[in-house]
Amino acid sequence: MEEEITEFLQADPYESTEKRQGYRNGYKPRTLHTRVGSIDLMVPQDREGNF
Repeated sequence: MEEEITEFLQADPYESTEKRQGYRNGYKPRTLHTRVGSIDLMVPQDREGNF
């Protein structure tokens, strides 16, 4: 997911570029339920909530 948000924002963390499409804003906890059990995830988010 880290690579996906980097591609979405078009910039690495702390990188300043002209192509940047937004800014990171921490993580939100999510639980993924599967047939074999639950997995706790920390999903990265952006300031505008588009990711």
